[in-house]
Amino acid sequence: MPRLAPPSRPAGTAGTRQPAPGSARRTWLLIGAVIALGVVNQMYNIDIALYVTRDLHLGAQLVGWMAGFGAALEIPVMIVAGRFADRVGKLRLVFAAAAGATVFFCLLPLAGSAPELLALQVLNAAWAAVALSIPMVMVQQESAGGAGASSALYSSAFMSSVLLAGAITGVTSTAVGYGNVFWVCAALSAAAGGLLLARAFPRPATTPGNSYSTPRSTARRPRGSVP
Repeated sequence: MPRLAPPSRPAGTAGTRQPAPGSARRTWLLIGAVIALGVVNQMYNIDIALYVTRDLHLGAQLVGWMAGFGAALEIPVMIVAGRFADRVGKLRLVFAAAAGATVFFCLLPLAGSAPELLALQVLNAAWAAVALSIPMVMVQQESAGGAGASSALYSSAFMSSVLLAGAITGVTSTAVGYGNVFWVCAALSAAAGGLLLARAFPRPATTPGNSYSTPRSTARRPRGSVP
């Protein structure tokens, strides 16, 4: 009796995950949202000190209080978001962060006093803590190349956001002023929310030919069989 050879393993499957259908599109939509949220975060860090001191004519000490208060709030928010991410849903949390960023940057140009700016740091810490932590986990879970490829992809997205933020902030502040930079941040945050929302609606699968027709069996039935 001839011995059957064991089935061969497809090349490239050892140590890597096979991507699910449509996962590449979802991953790139997530990377686009990560870049947009990273850009607005860096733009805020660049512009807020100049806006407070030159446009609002407030003390430079206020900028330090805002940064310290926001950083102190980010740590517990990040811990809570990590604990409830699987229960609530990572995509929902990141979408809520993008929506919160949009509201924050719409309210920031309207704030003109120290108490208002400090109160807005609660919303700033909430969206930043989620947007800078949860998407990295999502990229690692969806990337087909393993942890190394996902980390490199996320790091490249972060560096791209840093470079874009400096260029956009410089051009915008020179053209329309420091306060109007935050309206650009609000628009980019809304665009990030749109990219995340597009992930919830997968692209319909297209198959060649008529997908509604069912192939008819051509096998002949033996005589006397019940159809």
